Amino acid sequence: MSDNPLVNHFRKVEVYIPLPSKGKYYPEKLETSVDDEIGIYPMTVKDEIEIKSADSLYNGEALYHMISSCVPSIKDPKNMPVCDVDPILLGIRYASYGKEVDLNMTCQKCEALNQFSVSVQDMLGRLQPMEGNDTVTLEDKTIIHIVPYMLKHRVQTSVQNSKNRQLMLVLNNANKSDEEKKEIYNRTIVEQSLLLTDLVSQCIKKVVLEDGTEVDNPLFIKEWVENINRKTYDILNDAIGKLSQTRVNKQVQGKCNSCGSDIHSSLEIDPFSFFT
Repeated sequence: MSDNPLVNHFRKVEVYIPLPSKGKYYPEKLETSVDDEIGIYPMTVKDEIEIKSADSLYNGEALYHMISSCVPSIKDPKNMPVCDVDPILLGIRYASYGKEVDLNMTCQKCEALNQFSVSVQDMLGRLQPMEGNDTVTLEDKTIIHIVPYMLKHRVQTSVQNSKNRQLMLVLNNANKSDEEKKEIYNRTIVEQSLLLTDLVSQCIKKVVLEDGTEVDNPLFIKEWVENINRKTYDILNDAIGKLSQTRVNKQVQGKCNSCGSDIHSSLEIDPFSFFT
């Protein structure tokens, strides 16, 4: 406990929210309320400055720092289930800026631009628990114990996708020879493939063979994933993906202020735009 006489005037928890994972798959047990909800503090000025820094947001550091600051119960944000990320970001937005967020929606009929206020509180109230099973049984009776993708995996994927977009721009550069373009393209494909197999292998915690042998060595598991057939890979990838799905209903609907037509859109919960 701080001996600062102003400690009682520090920021306080503004909102409690449930988590789709219910606290499962975290490296440590989460501190929750009696209702199994997690407390969220508003952002500090430092948090706001960091989250608006393109470099630190690009590599995930600003996002990790913001979650650590606003949700101190989560000690290791890099290793939080990705299905909990959107609810946490909604909660931080709610705690910091209020119960509503503005969303611009273009009418598909008359193309008029409309601005709507979306209730963050309502979206949090419609959260669903995570779906899927964390064990997969293959045809040969091998049992795979899996976990959802973690926030660090989302960041890795985002960084790789950004690199791919930059490489595509290079491929469209008329100054590059066909041979150079082919080399860049092949390198991109290899990097993408390596990332995908690496992410799947990181989400496998244990493999149990039919004879009861248990394999939990990450190196053995990674080598195995790199050498399985496409069918097995797709089964594992689909199972991990189902565990990782967002459980926030982001759909927003309203009526166009100009022509009265129904408008449908979705709220993009992206740190690059959600807090900037």
